[in-house]
Amino acid sequence: MPKKIQDTIENLYEVFSKYPGNSKMQASPNYGNIDQWNSGLFSKPLTALDEEDLSLFTGKVLTTWGELDDFKHFLPRILELTSQLNPPYEVQVVYHKLDYAKWQDWDLDEREAIIEFNRALWISLLNNRSEKAYREFSEYLYSLFYSHPKPSGLLELWDRETSNEADIHLAKFIYVEGHKLFEDHVDMENENMAQLGSWLLSPAKLQRLQKAFFENEQEAFAEEISWSEKILENAIKKTDHSAW
Repeated sequence: MPKKIQDTIENLYEVFSKYPGNSKMQASPNYGNIDQWNSGLFSKPLTALDEEDLSLFTGKVLTTWGELDDFKHFLPRILELTSQLNPPYEVQVVYHKLDYAKWQDWDLDEREAIIEFNRALWISLLNNRSEKAYREFSEYLYSLFYSHPKPSGLLELWDRETSNEADIHLAKFIYVEGHKLFEDHVDMENENMAQLGSWLLSPAKLQRLQKAFFENEQEAFAEEISWSEKILENAIKKTDHSAW
């Protein structure tokens, strides 16, 4: 794991250490095995819990199991697993829980810890060339962009990351999501997603795709990159930028 993201994870543990675990968390009366669930969560140290251990809790916390302080206790480990591309639930659910908990209204040190983690996670993802990172990139991107208070900051980071990996992620994202973004305009009423759409529709991004193709012409996914060029070029020609 890159040192930068490891540092932000250590900071999360430090900042949220003021929330002790509660092995007697309350839950919906419809759950007859809550004692077993609670004991399972506290059968290991926080840092030893894996995605299976935390899956049920992540899906139910704040709605039918546990309260805000309980969520904050487990949050560093939930985010650490998320950074390893092993979130304890779908990554959109992890970030939905943060939004549901109104994390942008939390104490300043807590907000800053999450923002710095998100930035480090984003940089790590952009430079991750594993098949799993390619496969899950769109899911992580949407989760971060919907939740981040300043998505323009994430776009600036993408502009600065000039690695081949960051270019390939751009190409694959457009290849997979291009029709949804440029033809269907899905979620473009969302301000954050509208910023992403406007950022994509620029000659500079087309140049990045061309660069990615030439640097990966012999790779199996080169055809995807070529198609992403065509998708973006057509979108730039057709799109009235004022609509974004």
